Amino acid sequence: MRIAIIHNRYLQLGGEDSVVRSEYQLLKLNHTVELFETSSTSLSSSSLSSAITSIWNENERRRLKRFLQVFKPDVIHVHNTFPYLSPSIYWAAKEQGATIIQTLHNYRLLCVNGLLSRNGQPCEDCIGKLPISGIIHSCYRDSVLASATVTGMLGFHRSIGSFNLVDSFIALTEFAKQKFIDGGIPARKIITKPNFTTDIGIGSGSGNYAIFVGRLSGEKGLITLLKSWNILKGRIPLKIIGDGPLSTELKNKIPDGIEYLGSMSNSDARELMKEAVMLIYPSEVYETFGLVVIEAMACGTPSIVSSVSVASTIVDHKNSGLVFQSGDSISLAEQVNWALDHPQEWHNIRRQARIEYERKYTPSANLKMLECIYKAADTKHSV
Repeated sequence: MRIAIIHNRYLQLGGEDSVVRSEYQLLKLNHTVELFETSSTSLSSSSLSSAITSIWNENERRRLKRFLQVFKPDVIHVHNTFPYLSPSIYWAAKEQGATIIQTLHNYRLLCVNGLLSRNGQPCEDCIGKLPISGIIHSCYRDSVLASATVTGMLGFHRSIGSFNLVDSFIALTEFAKQKFIDGGIPARKIITKPNFTTDIGIGSGSGNYAIFVGRLSGEKGLITLLKSWNILKGRIPLKIIGDGPLSTELKNKIPDGIEYLGSMSNSDARELMKEAVMLIYPSEVYETFGLVVIEAMACGTPSIVSSVSVASTIVDHKNSGLVFQSGDSISLAEQVNWALDHPQEWHNIRRQARIEYERKYTPSANLKMLECIYKAADTKHSV
């Protein structure tokens, strides 16, 4: 099968970019794959020019058309078009006559900031409607103009049917799939396929510490996490890995029982994950997937996750991890205490977390899922 992967990288490379690279390398094992990629650094410094480009980028549409005419793919797999590629590229893809797949890495088709979040809390005001509320609340980059641009992009492409050109959408969880159905994407067009992670082996969990890996910000639940560790009064040390708006505050005043390690490579973080007793995932917004949770599963390290986060659909409470009430530091402390007070049960949960990884989140399992999705979409496309 000949597969073209289309992706707009962000200014700061993140989890989505890593997933695209991983899928690209994975597909190359069995197929002929080419990557058509651009970066948000290509945007003009002019606000007006950038706004026009994000709505319809004729140059990128033509560039993609030329690429597709030469490569002649069977499947065109789009990951991200925002902000530089723009949804204009769907029209170039359709002209090629290939099957078009779109992975929904965020909620951008429903929400101007792509997070279904406002002020660090879940927000569904714009689901199923034009996101005017996103302009009113300056949801994208705290800017009315920037938010209006994204709203204009969504409104324009909904009106001309650009998103209807996609044969199949990939949602990363059943939770995210339902949000997109609520937002108007036909259920028959959405298939659920999780992300995956490589296997670096099972850890011992003998490190006698808990670990947090992620962005240091309020919506990621960091404040709730710190309050919870104050309640726990040093019962188990906590290692924090990451960077973000709250990093300076954390550096200047590290609470007792917490070690702040700053930014760290993914490989180094996973080595620490392998020996951790547990991973804490306290996010207070939906997100579309909790990649760090399945990375921990691969190490045999169970997670304690917040109830509102999409990770609560990945973790089965008291089977492959624990779930606490989102934003509730007491609830989080109670779950940590339960894990420490029930060592045999926690040992069984460690084993089950690894089993879940092997069943759902390995590269080989993901490759089979992708191939099935491509074949099914191609069959529908040909009818």
